[in-house]
Amino acid sequence: SVNFNDHRRFAPLNNICATKPFKLIFYETFTEKKDATAQKVFYKSGYGREVLKGKLKIILINKYSGIV
Repeated sequence: SVNFNDHRRFAPLNNICATKPFKLIFYETFTEKKDATAQKVFYKSGYGREVLKGKLKIILINKYSGIV
């Protein structure tokens, strides 16, 4: 599995994604690798993608409305 840092490290230098600063807004931790893998597979499914979008939408709305 390739993580975020690997994507940035191997991106071409002329690619804007390689140099653009990012801010972490969401993460999950797991004690078991199989649970993390299952969640990753779920988020890549159609329904899982919608669930993740919903979570991120709530986080961003709360951030910009002054709640968090």
